[in-house]
Amino acid sequence: FSAVFGAADITGKLNEVLYPQLHIEGQVNKTFLGQDITKPDVLHVGGIPFALPGFFLILSAYTQFLSGKLMLPTVTKEEKVAKKTEGGADDAMAATQKYMIYMFPVMTLVFGYQFSLALVLYWATFSAFQMGQQYLMLPKSSRPATMNFLIGKSS
Repeated sequence: FSAVFGAADITGKLNEVLYPQLHIEGQVNKTFLGQDITKPDVLHVGGIPFALPGFFLILSAYTQFLSGKLMLPTVTKEEKVAKKTEGGADDAMAATQKYMIYMFPVMTLVFGYQFSLALVLYWATFSAFQMGQQYLMLPKSSRPATMNFLIGKSS
């Protein structure tokens, strides 16, 4: 990419072209809590032949899982409706939705090995935002059971 533009600092050159009204001088801080946000969030531990997921990558997968669990009462309601209908299309959709609650966090972990920390932070932030939004949109009668799961209490 830098060979095409002929510049070592591509971000600076693109900012000059795309945002001429901004006069960014100096270096942009590319760290967050001491980590470079342009690199993947992985840990290299001696003696282990592969990288382990970092804290923010695990946090991102966990917030996605919790936001999916927060929507679980809706999924359960759809499963009940699907069982009453004829044909298997509704059953398959309800099963797929329940399956995705568990698969998307796993996919986040797998893809997070390759993407930068900035994208992982974006995923975590908006999963947390989605949790708050879903909590506010749930009827008050559904909130306690869902929140009990999130804080570890059994119903």
